[in-house]
Amino acid sequence: MKMNERLDKYNAIWLSVPAYHDLTPKNTSYEEVAQWNGKEMKEMSRYLLGVVTQSLRDGSPTQHSIFNRAIECTLALLEFYKYVRYKSHNDATLSYMEEALRRFHTFNDVFLLG
Repeated sequence: MKMNERLDKYNAIWLSVPAYHDLTPKNTSYEEVAQWNGKEMKEMSRYLLGVVTQSLRDGSPTQHSIFNRAIECTLALLEFYKYVRYKSHNDATLSYMEEALRRFHTFNDVFLLG
């Protein structure tokens, strides 16, 4: 986000997520959060992809590939997180979890660029 000058936009969108159902409004930017507890992680996982996607909209043609990789990586991480939270697993859920983790590792280098 910093390298592509999107961090301010990301934080603005992060802070603008309204309270809804059991979501609490945010009063600190994402980068100011020092530690996440379980409730915050669960809540954040429900809208992180939307915040990332909106933050990376309208990039230059050279940024599209990088931004798409960041979105794919975020999606894979959230899918993995979703499966990890299952109370029990079978061959199918383990396979889904492995696939999500594989996709995460395919795209996670995008966050190491720069």
